[in-house]
Amino acid sequence: MINPVSRILDLLDGDKDEIYNRGIEALKGGDIPGAIKLFSKVISLNPSDAHAQYNLAYCLGLQKNYAESARRYREFSRLGPDEADDDLREYITVLERAASAEKGRAEEIVNSYLAHSEQLSSEVYIAGTRIRFDTLLTAADDFLFSGEFSDATIRDEMATAMSAKIPLRFYAVKPLQSIDPRDAFGFAIAFASAGYSVAKASLKLLGEGAYHAALPKDISPKIQFSKQFYEMGLMKRGNPIPWKLVRRVLDACIESNLKNFLEKMPVAAHSAEAIRKHLVEEFVLTGYYLGLRENATAQ
Repeated sequence: MINPVSRILDLLDGDKDEIYNRGIEALKGGDIPGAIKLFSKVISLNPSDAHAQYNLAYCLGLQKNYAESARRYREFSRLGPDEADDDLREYITVLERAASAEKGRAEEIVNSYLAHSEQLSSEVYIAGTRIRFDTLLTAADDFLFSGEFSDATIRDEMATAMSAKIPLRFYAVKPLQSIDPRDAFGFAIAFASAGYSVAKASLKLLGEGAYHAALPKDISPKIQFSKQFYEMGLMKRGNPIPWKLVRRVLDACIESNLKNFLEKMPVAAHSAEAIRKHLVEEFVLTGYYLGLRENATAQ
């Protein structure tokens, strides 16, 4: 019997981007051994592919190969230091501890850490007030669709700072090379609005004074497309809502916006990962940053 993954590799013959996309599909479909084979092939073609290293590490962790999972996460951290945060470094340490533990203890060590991490991303207590994931997400949705919200701020900021760059980011994804620039700008505004609403919902739940007091004082007036700036700069320096919870809410926004985008642009379905990473995620984070910055500069 022919192994379907081997057949895919034969057909794609060195197309590392398509092999990577097939690896994502295998992972989402629960074919972990197939995903491991596909991501390993991407790495054999391009050892510097940080995201393939990350996904391979994740899959190896699911198979309880903790030592190799930790090694791949460390390689990801070396290749993409801007994306390796304190949480990942802590998780690598946990995996290495599990790999050297007595038989039967390894899985318990990892599961205990993951359970605690999941709790931190589900709810937090701040000044005696419990803030839950679903509460923050609902508050963000309510703000986005309320009369309070206007995308004028986002539209003006993005038009001034990067209007020419927005279509270029869409053109970089092959199926979107013929997209109308006006449509590209409209999608970018929609994505950024989702992130902006998360920031504003955070203000509402915490109170603007408390939130502003914890913001860094040197927020740049310039919009930047820099994951390092967003996650390592803003989110790690005193943000009163723990980044685990914020990131989970933002991820929900990213997935929802990606789904809506692909429903309107089905021709791009095979490039879903590239669209998520280079368009939806970046613009959602941009909107979140704008929401924080508006508060910081208004006080």
